[in-house]
Amino acid sequence: MGILGGSWNDDEDHDDGPMFGGADRAEERRRVKERAKEITSGFSSGLFERDEKVWEEVKKIEDREK
Repeated sequence: MGILGGSWNDDEDHDDGPMFGGADRAEERRRVKERAKEITSGFSSGLFERDEKVWEEVKKIEDREK
């Protein structure tokens, strides 16, 4: 149980709004998706990318393209 009796999770589609950091999470998701697009397009090699969320998004993009 989280604040005010709700559950607390970081589901991608769930946005708590700016009061609970939802804007920060939305910005982070946007950054991850943009970085993944750069890697899959070949614009960036991703050689030094260490963020696992970016690599998960790269895999999703590559799976959709197949």
